[in-house]
Amino acid sequence: MVFAPIANFVMWLVWPLCNVLVALPAGYLLRPLLSPGRRLKSRLLAACTILAMVVTVHLLALNPRIAQWLLPLTSPIFAAFLVIVLPAIHLPPGRLRRAFMLIPVLFVVLAIVQIVTHYTQVPADQRGFYGFPISPWLLMSAAASLCVLASLVLPIGALRWFVRLTCFAILMFGGFLFRASVQDYRDMLTRRMDQPTGIMNLSETSPVLQSDTRMLHLPSAPCRFPADGGYVQGCPMELAQRVMQVDYARVGSLDVAEVHGVTVLLGALVVLMGLLAMTGRWFCGWVCPLATTGKAFEGVRRLFGIDHVKSPGWLKGTFRVSGISLASITLVMARLYPRLDANGCAFGLKLPVYPFCKICPAQQVCPTVTAGADRYPGIPGWQWGGGFFTLGCAGLLAIFILTFTMFRQLFCRLCPMGLIGGHFNHASPFKLTKDPSRCNGCGICADVCPMDIERVRDDKLETNVLGEDCLLCLKCVERCPRDKCLSASFDGRMIAESEFGSKGK
Repeated sequence: MVFAPIANFVMWLVWPLCNVLVALPAGYLLRPLLSPGRRLKSRLLAACTILAMVVTVHLLALNPRIAQWLLPLTSPIFAAFLVIVLPAIHLPPGRLRRAFMLIPVLFVVLAIVQIVTHYTQVPADQRGFYGFPISPWLLMSAAASLCVLASLVLPIGALRWFVRLTCFAILMFGGFLFRASVQDYRDMLTRRMDQPTGIMNLSETSPVLQSDTRMLHLPSAPCRFPADGGYVQGCPMELAQRVMQVDYARVGSLDVAEVHGVTVLLGALVVLMGLLAMTGRWFCGWVCPLATTGKAFEGVRRLFGIDHVKSPGWLKGTFRVSGISLASITLVMARLYPRLDANGCAFGLKLPVYPFCKICPAQQVCPTVTAGADRYPGIPGWQWGGGFFTLGCAGLLAIFILTFTMFRQLFCRLCPMGLIGGHFNHASPFKLTKDPSRCNGCGICADVCPMDIERVRDDKLETNVLGEDCLLCLKCVERCPRDKCLSASFDGRMIAESEFGSKGK
């Protein structure tokens, strides 16, 4: 088939844009490149700089030792963001922007063609359902393209749900539906039949993006424990536990396997920091599958017409401290991994390989949602950590359900991944801006905020009202009844603005 060589060539061409060290400066340079008011000289300089970085990475990758350090720094998310999302944000309305929209359409078509191509290569006597076999880079490009195209016709609220459900399908069911090839799908089915129930065993899962050369951890809570391993490697807390488990004595002795593992971990950590620098806590409000699952419990409350309980300040603070404490305790436990004996014990306590994962609600919710009740792993026995994991697992699951049914997203104040992302809000290109002269203090922004943030309503002096707790869901912008009172921007380009005339759409 002609498609495969073309797709491989395109991937090889844009591969350097997947590197976080290229993606961040290239994203900064795209703004002058795409802005119509810029001089031709500045545009050419930006284009030549991006081209020079791409060529440099290609040349450096020819050296196997350098390539070993470059591969862990790559993620197809960066290329999709640079080629599809950023131009859609920065290009002003007009002929050029309409012409650009052919690129997202092309990626969607290419994705369909690749899936069909995989099926046509299956022998007639082996025809059947193999999910939607598609390479990860093309899936992410097609998903980004669909979201960009949807933004042309959907209001903010509907677009938010479109993005959430698209990401939910990939992150929760991607291990089953979006394997890289037909053979990968068959291998997944074999692992699924062999996978024991009732325990949490990392060796029995295989995320689609799992590789010996790189890992991808998103800045929210995409658990790797859905049926069939999920799509990405896991959440930032899994990465943090892996870092804590490094045997530095073996690294010091230049053990090949341990040094290679550290190389991959450092690359994953830099990629995670790059994603946080680009998005802040946006992943929490638009992508996090655990929050989307929690919305189902919130929907039950709304179905019965029960109003939510507003979170008091002391409870918010308690949850924040509790989240930090639980994360710290489990990371210390993870550090004991090199000391585990043959029975998995350290200092007389039986410890799981990934302590935080053992108490995280995602480890119970995700397998159940994706494969049914028979895949529910159950509550750990009292032998685990002297009962710490029994109480922690049951307690956090109960808190997860209660906080989404009684409150709104109170659990997001407990989540360590959200606490990490919040620190990047101020450094990210996202801005939430308020014009105090247009605000009448109606308080709708505070009423609709899932995090019960009152600063947007109360601040009468500052124009920048983006705080660490903000999920960038943009509900305040969506619901504000004052024209041009609230606006959201990305890298200086406005992406949403309050418009009274748009209410009710």
